[in-house]
Amino acid sequence: DPLGNQSLTFDAFAQLTRQVQSVADAVCGGRIVSVLEGGYKPETLARCCVEHVRALMGVEAPRSSRVPRPRTPGGGETPGAQRGEPEAKRARAEY
Repeated sequence: DPLGNQSLTFDAFAQLTRQVQSVADAVCGGRIVSVLEGGYKPETLARCCVEHVRALMGVEAPRSSRVPRPRTPGGGETPGAQRGEPEAKRARAEY
């Protein structure tokens, strides 16, 4: 997400979906509502949706389709990844 600087990979969408499933199993009988919002890169949005649905179905993505975390030209994590990951881990910790 170049505008939001989220630095999420396609595999991250599947991982997030599995975490939502885990919380849903614990608190609401496994019920989940998925809502699709628009995107400015339809190809990327479509791929994220595929990974989300695969995770809902319990299907693991092929290893060859996984994408590494975004990196800066110097090889480090992008600023969004550096800022967002610790915050996301703290937010998910209670689940």
